[in-house]
Amino acid sequence: MSWYGDRRKRAEREECSRTRDRLYCLAGIILAIPAMAQAQVGGAPDPVGPLGGFPAERADTGASAGTLDYIHDLEKFAFEKSGSPEAKRFANRAAAFLSASKGRREEAFALGVAAQRGERVEVSPATLRRELEQDLVDWRDAFDVQSREYRTIREKLLTDGGDLTAGQWALRRASWFQARDHWIEQHKRDLGIAP
Repeated sequence: MSWYGDRRKRAEREECSRTRDRLYCLAGIILAIPAMAQAQVGGAPDPVGPLGGFPAERADTGASAGTLDYIHDLEKFAFEKSGSPEAKRFANRAAAFLSASKGRREEAFALGVAAQRGERVEVSPATLRRELEQDLVDWRDAFDVQSREYRTIREKLLTDGGDLTAGQWALRRASWFQARDHWIEQHKRDLGIAP
């Protein structure tokens, strides 16, 4: 086999390994969602969400921490990107995607916070499930996510939730956005894109 063939096979194995690691990380986060939600029994709900990132209201600004974190994330894309064309494409794609999905993300966090506080969620479970499914499709399409990775995540989030309440779907959707943001950050690190 030629030198080029060896190099290509090694690159394919490394990409496969990185994809597997990302998938395990994301699946672990998603699988932990129900356990973390169940851990909050009784008393006032924790202002930090099941994955440590639901926005808590900031008294000084009136803006939620999630909104301010999101603005900070957008500013991160103003950095000097690595010289790799792939890294530049990913950074541009991520910036456009985060900007386009900002409203859906904020809506999901608002409903997640309401559900976490024990407030009634005024959206039907079926609607929240459809919204989560659309969020997954948008992510898959924006980043050309491999079908195996997409199917695994979709199955974890959507197939076992037939009897969930609106509040549980709201928490699941908000947790998805946290996992999605983590996925984007992990890909940036893998491509050598420093914040």
